[in-house]
Amino acid sequence: IEALTPALERIAARHASARVEPGHYLAVADNLLGAMTDVLGSLAAGDVLTAWAEAFWMLAERLQAMEAAIGAEQRRAA
Repeated sequence: IEALTPALERIAARHASARVEPGHYLAVADNLLGAMTDVLGSLAAGDVLTAWAEAFWMLAERLQAMEAAIGAEQRRAA
């Protein structure tokens, strides 16, 4: 995950400026995993879809923490 940190920092900064909220991640997860199921069909069943969901939420949790830190810093600076 450390190799992804620079990219996650850029994404978190954009999310913070766009005011992405934690609830948005649920909508993205539902639509992403639903689209994967639609496109991949039975190939997205079971362990494959579970692994993608786990990867998504791992990154989402990291992004949300970064976004919260950015928001806190912005409030302190205001």
